[in-house]
Amino acid sequence: MKEENKIETALRFLFEEKKIIEKIKRRFKIREELIIPMLFSIKYGGSWSYVNEECSIAVKDRTTIFDGNVGFTKEKIYLFINPEVVESRGIVYRLEKCGSKKERVLVKRAYEVHVKADKIIVAEINPKTKTILIREEKLNNILLKPPLSYSFMHEYEHVMKREIEGEDIFGFSIIYGG
Repeated sequence: MKEENKIETALRFLFEEKKIIEKIKRRFKIREELIIPMLFSIKYGGSWSYVNEECSIAVKDRTTIFDGNVGFTKEKIYLFINPEVVESRGIVYRLEKCGSKKERVLVKRAYEVHVKADKIIVAEINPKTKTILIREEKLNNILLKPPLSYSFMHEYEHVMKREIEGEDIFGFSIIYGG
């Protein structure tokens, strides 16, 4: 695609964003700012959160469909409106990087998380058909398994505490094998 076409396409998407937000807000009866994490996940990738009087968390799942020759990776972005952790199971030690920190830190995350929310909105992105389907889940609770459970808990920690707490990687012992 030519550079001027890229700019034109990006500007068109930017102008359409306001319309998209308005449609999502009206259709699913949620406040405008609560949609931001889902839009950021669609545009920039990754998981995002928003907190003020209410909060929302968006986490992304990926599935690759491959027929032996050609494939595509479908993305499913879950937007949780005012989520709460009902139950969690297991502990996983892992390294995570957060935008507000320069280095990764060692954190403990739940292996599985049962989440309840006022609403769960899902955006399904299909790069093969170049479509984004946005719908509301029928149930207002879901059991998240890895890696979604890790992403959700990372964002939930932002919502609850603002900063991700963990041990610096500099405390690790270096072992040389032979």
